[in-house]
Amino acid sequence: MKKTLMVIGLLSLMCSLAGCVKVPESIETVKPNIPVTDPAQVPEPDPGEDDIIILDGPGSYYINPVYDQLCITFKNEDAEGLCEWFTFYHMNDALYMEYMSDANAYWAGEFTPDDPSELEEQPEHGFTVKGKTLRFSSFSNFGKYWDEPGITEITLSDFFNFPDTVLTVAIDGEKVFEGETDLSRFGIHSDHDTLKEYIDSDGIYNSESIPEYAGNGMYFSDVTDKNGKPVHLEFAFYGDGYTQLYRKTEGEPVEIYVGAYGVNTESENSIYVLSERVGHAGMPFEIMLYIETDDNGTLSVNSAEDSDTDFLHDIDRPVIFR
Repeated sequence: MKKTLMVIGLLSLMCSLAGCVKVPESIETVKPNIPVTDPAQVPEPDPGEDDIIILDGPGSYYINPVYDQLCITFKNEDAEGLCEWFTFYHMNDALYMEYMSDANAYWAGEFTPDDPSELEEQPEHGFTVKGKTLRFSSFSNFGKYWDEPGITEITLSDFFNFPDTVLTVAIDGEKVFEGETDLSRFGIHSDHDTLKEYIDSDGIYNSESIPEYAGNGMYFSDVTDKNGKPVHLEFAFYGDGYTQLYRKTEGEPVEIYVGAYGVNTESENSIYVLSERVGHAGMPFEIMLYIETDDNGTLSVNSAEDSDTDFLHDIDRPVIFR
């Protein structure tokens, strides 16, 4: 089983929101046996076994997120109607954050708690957790980390009382965000249905063609790049056309791509991903992958030569995912 580090308050809130966000067909609720599509019947948050969901794919075991990682968005709108959003992603036993505003300001961060045990306690109403955040964005420093880790304080108030739950984030003593739960969107990037329309527009790729490994949850691989750096890779394709790709190279900012995919109409092994990267605002990233399967459910993945964004950059061999 994949051990997960979780912020109990946010995960509990996600349990309450499960009926408000579209959930892929691949997710199966183990117990209680209540349809997650009916918010009136969603049980009270409980960090125990009742919240566990399993995606029926290789190595997929997660604790109560929507899709297969935590992704929850908060919004603030000022008196002039300008909006800003803040999203958390829970992947690979880590918590990532992303900020974006109508004022063209955006960044992402990797959060490390000072005391991980604080994240394992179930608060009665809200909680505050302290730690450090490494920030980065394509807007500055060529996408590398900005500077030294910023001292961070994350406060979530009254998470059982959504949508009035308030998130406050302060870094190095400066409040960088304060806003309420935004139930209108999953994350802060382009809707994947919109991206699917673009994928289908030239007839080369079909976003409605579903590969056999879609809906099987996250696939994982741990490799080294050509410089010997450890690299952890994850990706998932879902039956509704949504996809996520994750790459963490030791000592470098995380790469999280969210978007949609299509299958080549002449070669089912050729996959085209149209995505946006966390920390890079709405900049589009096109990723071409060539994926082969075997009878054991193992995937062999290569980046196509004409991919303008190489998800497997600096890895000069096929990567085996399980």
